[in-house]
Amino acid sequence: MNSRILIVDDDPELRQLFRLILQRDGYEVIEAENGTQAIQQALAGSPALILLDVMMPGPDGFETCRLFKKDERIAGLPVIFISALNDVQSHERGLKAGADDYLHKPVNPRYLLSRVRTVMHRRGIDSFHESVMPAR
Repeated sequence: MNSRILIVDDDPELRQLFRLILQRDGYEVIEAENGTQAIQQALAGSPALILLDVMMPGPDGFETCRLFKKDERIAGLPVIFISALNDVQSHERGLKAGADDYLHKPVNPRYLLSRVRTVMHRRGIDSFHESVMPAR
């Protein structure tokens, strides 16, 4: 099954951190630094799931998610927001935009992997697999 994840964040250090966490757990990763690139990568890269930052230049994460959901070619892709915005209103906006989950930065690597696996499993995209990350 497809285990490719698209990471969308304008911070290259965070993209690298998320990439390392996901690759260590066996996922293939593609990246985008803004909403425009995210749509292009989603169409070209065939990800199984999208990790999406909210605060980015150009279309923010909320608008990018709405654009994903309007395009029938990628509308079914699950989206998990990962944002520094840690308020109820932002969480609600994310879910209303079509996200499957909303995580707050900084996010614990084990929690991130757990949420990714759960969303993929719920969507029938990937079966649960045991993490190769050592327990801490």
